[in-house]
Formats: sequence, structure tokens, C-alpha cells
Amino acid sequence: MKPSVILLLLLILMSCKNKIPKIKTGLEGKPMPTIDLLLEDSTSHLNITKINSGRPAILFAFEPWCPYCKAQTKSIIANIKSLKGIDFYFLTNSSYPGFRDFYNRFELQKYSNIKAGIDYKYTFARYFKTSQVPVMAIYDSNKKLKQILIGKNYISTIKDVAFN
Repeated sequence: MKPSVILLLLLILMSCKNKIPKIKTGLEGKPMPTIDLLLEDSTSHLNITKINSGRPAILFAFEPWCPYCKAQTKSIIANIKSLKGIDFYFLTNSSYPGFRDFYNRFELQKYSNIKAGIDYKYTFARYFKTSQVPVMAIYDSNKKLKQILIGKNYISTIKDVAFN
């Protein structure tokens, strides 16, 4: 087998476990990066550093074509009531049509604690030095990074990191 195939299989297997190993980025405890999102209406922008503190926030990097991103989104939506104390910021580097289809398919506008947009400056990927998805950057109520989660994660893992 090629090394890239083996690595891919290992990543898939790791994302299926409930206890995800802690990934150290060296950015833990640092404030949220300045990310400008182009919102679904294609004209409005949101700078995530201007969001209110006081609640945990999750930056969820996804791609509309990614099956793990879709599965994670379905899981978040299915458990949205138990996640009401967390603000989610879905961000993608995708084209506008791909993003809009994903946004409409999952009816993200229905959820008051979910904002979504295109990270058109690729800030998230450069800041966290990642090219894979899904990735969650979980911030505490003071907008300081707690932990990064890669792959599809259980809701219990997300809540544990966000609230503890």
C-alpha cells in the first residue's frame, strides 16, 4: 500500500473514536484570529472577532463536498438543543454556489447559534496550518483557544471540550 493510503486510513479510523487525542497547535490560550466571512446573501460580511464573549464559540471549517463535514453538520443540527450554549461559525473556502447549496440544504438560517460564511481570505487554513476538513477550533467564553478537533466528532466530545 502507498503511504498516503495508509495515512488516510489511519485518519479515518482516528475520527471514528470517541476519545480523540489532543492535538497541540501551540495556539492554545491565544485569542481568536481575525476572520472575515462573506455571508450567505453574498454581500454582507461578519468579522468573527467582533462577536460577543461570554459563551464558548466553535469555528467549524468544512467543505460542502466532504461527507464527514456533512455528517458532522447533521449531528450538530440533530443535537442543537443541547448545544444552545455554544456559538457555531461554519466557514468554508468553497465557491459561493457550493456554500449556498450547503447552507440551504441544512437550513442553517434556522439556528440562532449558527452563523456561516466563506472564509474568502483563507485565514483559518493559514492560521491553523491545515488543509483538511472538518476541523473545529473550540474557544472558551473569553475567545481563547481551548482545543482543535479534527474529523467527525461525537457531540459529547464537543460539549466536553466546550464546557469544561
